[in-house]
Amino acid sequence: MIKNISLLGSTGSIGTQTLEVARMHGFSICALAAHSNVKLLEEQIREFRPALAAVFDEHAAQDLKDRVRDLPVRVVSGMDGLCEAASCRRCSNISPLRGRPFLPKRMLRLPIKKR
Repeated sequence: MIKNISLLGSTGSIGTQTLEVARMHGFSICALAAHSNVKLLEEQIREFRPALAAVFDEHAAQDLKDRVRDLPVRVVSGMDGLCEAASCRRCSNISPLRGRPFLPKRMLRLPIKKR
């Protein structure tokens, strides 16, 4: 069974380590999210081919859209974009952001499946 992962904070230390594990075990990445590091996020999108990429910083999100316009990935932005990435219905796991205490209550109430 292939696990589908939505990874919040994919460009940070824990996020990049999570992607190393996903690479080793062949997990599918359905969504990636980052604050503003579009250079690394673009590399991750090109390797893992998620359906959705969320960037908190709206200007960075526009830059990412331009960079990946040749790929079938939908780029969203802001807190709504992060919430969308976190609530991906196809995903079985979500890696938490480092700033979890600052996430909106609607995001903290999202169901997280554990397997």
